[in-house]
Amino acid sequence: MAVYIRIHQCIFHGHDRDMCMDKFNCWVKFENDLLCATLTMLSEVASDAKKVKRDPIYANMLSAMLNSIKKSVIAIENYDECSTFTKKVDHYIRSSLRSAFAKMLDNGNSINESITLQEKKEKLIQIAKGTEELALREQSMFSSVLKKWHPISAGIAAVTLHTCYGNLLKKFITKNSTICSETLAVLQQADKLEKVLVNMVVEDYVACKDIAKPVVREMVRYDVDSIVLRLLRQWIQESLKTTKDVVHTAKETETWNPTSKSEPYAHSALELTRQTKDAIDTFFKIPIGVSEDLIREFANAIEDILHDYINFVASCGSKQSYVPTLPHLTRCGCDSTFIKLWRMAATPPCSVANPSEVGF
Repeated sequence: MAVYIRIHQCIFHGHDRDMCMDKFNCWVKFENDLLCATLTMLSEVASDAKKVKRDPIYANMLSAMLNSIKKSVIAIENYDECSTFTKKVDHYIRSSLRSAFAKMLDNGNSINESITLQEKKEKLIQIAKGTEELALREQSMFSSVLKKWHPISAGIAAVTLHTCYGNLLKKFITKNSTICSETLAVLQQADKLEKVLVNMVVEDYVACKDIAKPVVREMVRYDVDSIVLRLLRQWIQESLKTTKDVVHTAKETETWNPTSKSEPYAHSALELTRQTKDAIDTFFKIPIGVSEDLIREFANAIEDILHDYINFVASCGSKQSYVPTLPHLTRCGCDSTFIKLWRMAATPPCSVANPSEVGF
C-alpha cells in the first residue's frame, strides 16, 4: 500500500500538486474499489515486466513512466526536506525572539507588585518601544535572509513579539483596572506597537496568503479601544454608585439641621453637590475621546440621582411644616412685672433743663 500511495503521488504531481493530492486523499478514504483495481493493474504490469519478449513500444512507454516516477519521487523528497527545514526555521525565529524579549525584561525592566503604578507605566512604555525596535531590526536584518527558507519569517517574528507583550499588558490591565492617566498611557503605547506589528504581518500575508493565514489567526488583537471603553464604563458605574450612596445615607440618617449660620443647608445636600461636581469634572478630564451617546448616558444617570434626592426631600412635608411652632399667647395684669418693665423702657430718659426756659 505504501508503494501504491507513493506511485500515485508521483503520477498526480503536476502544476497543482496540492489539489491533486487532496483529490487522491479522498480517493484513498472512500474508493476501495479503485484500490483493488489499481493493485490488479500493477500486478499485470509486474507480470508483463518478467516476460522475455516484450513489445518495444510497451517497453519504451514503461521506461518513460519509470523515469517520470523517479523524478517525481526525488522532487517529493526534496519538498519534504524543505518543509522540515521550514519548520525548524519557524521554531528558530520564535525561540530567538522570545529569548530576546526575556533578556529585555531582565535588563531592569521587570515588573512586580512592589513598584508604584507610575513606575509600572514607565517600564511598560519602555518595553513597548524596545519591542518595536526589536521587530523592525528583525525585519531589516534577518527576515530578508530567512525568507529563502521561510516565506513569512517577518510575520512569524511580529506575531511572536505581539504575544510576548500582550501577556504583560493583560496582567497589567487585570491588576490595574481603574481608568487613569497611567493606564491610558500604557494602552496608547500598546496600540502604537500593535499597528507596527500588524503591518509586518500584512506585508507577508499579501505576498503569501495561503501560508500566512494560520499565522494571522495566531495574532489576538489587544483591542485597546474596547478596553478603554470598558474601563470608562466601569469608572462611571463606580462614580454613580458613590453618588447614590449619598442619597441613600440621607434617607437613613439625615437630621436636616443646617451646617452653619452661613450655610443653612442640610449636610446631605452639600455632600451630594460636591460628589456630583467631582464626578462631572473627572469625567471631562479623562484624556480620551468620548462619544456623545456616552456623555448623554452619564448626564441622564446624574439627573436621575438628583431627581431622586429632590423627590425624597419634597415628600418629607409641606413648606409650613419647616417653620418652628410659635408659643401660646398669655394675658398679663396691669401690675405685672412685665408691664412695669415695658413702661420703664417707654419713658424718655432724664435731661438737663435749658436756663432760658426757666426764666433766668
